[in-house]
Amino acid sequence: MGPAKSIPMNAIMIYMSGTSLQIFTVMVTAMLFFNPVKAIMTTQQRNHVAFSRFESDTTNTIQAKSQTKVDLTMPKLTFIGLHIITILLGVYKVNAMGLLPNTTSDWLAFIKPKEILEYAA
Repeated sequence: MGPAKSIPMNAIMIYMSGTSLQIFTVMVTAMLFFNPVKAIMTTQQRNHVAFSRFESDTTNTIQAKSQTKVDLTMPKLTFIGLHIITILLGVYKVNAMGLLPNTTSDWLAFIKPKEILEYAA
């Protein structure tokens, strides 16, 4: 549940940074994308900070019999889901800054010009 603690902080940071294109705003927005993607990509690694202490990987057979394998599927999915929420905050911020092409005027270069069917003399 570690990423859930950072969601309110990130929300306050994107609110306080404003919607203008300045270096601080761009850095905050880039942080909203790069940090969660990096954390999601390293989730399955053995030395991941959040899950390494819960995984049981012993070579001793006596300890292996006494320890049960812990299923970390749901905690990892929760971890990934919370990071996706942070990425969605970044998408919201990019949209608020006006950088997402989501209006018709953003795509005028790809619209064919109207054909004139008749001319007046």
